[in-house]
Amino acid sequence: MRAPGRLAALGVLVLLAGCGHGDHGPVLHAPLIQSLVVTVLTPLVEGRPGLYEFRAEFADPDGDLDGGSCDLASTIGPAQLPLAFAGGDPDATVGTVACVFQTTVLGRVVSGEFTITDRHGLTSNAIGFTLPAERRTGRS
Repeated sequence: MRAPGRLAALGVLVLLAGCGHGDHGPVLHAPLIQSLVVTVLTPLVEGRPGLYEFRAEFADPDGDLDGGSCDLASTIGPAQLPLAFAGGDPDATVGTVACVFQTTVLGRVVSGEFTITDRHGLTSNAIGFTLPAERRTGRS
């Protein structure tokens, strides 16, 4: 009968160790990104819409990017875009995210920083980018 008593005491110690100390839930972590690739999806003609795909590898220990966003801070202003998973698993802790950005081609290079934000509002590290811009005039 001594073993059940020790087991109960161990259970109480484990329960006490997990309680208190100001912890009231899981600790959340910001995602991390790397290897940003920006791809031009349309011909770049000054004054016309241009589409750019932003694709980056991510690590998110919490797996809570679903419902998050891609965020751009650039020389033409900020943008918040829907975030898509290239691998298809919205609860993944590692993988690739992709976002499509549309803007009017200005005929000049646009630079900025790319981040992602999870559904809890935690923002990743920033990676700089440059968007090319052709100086061809569109003809209708």
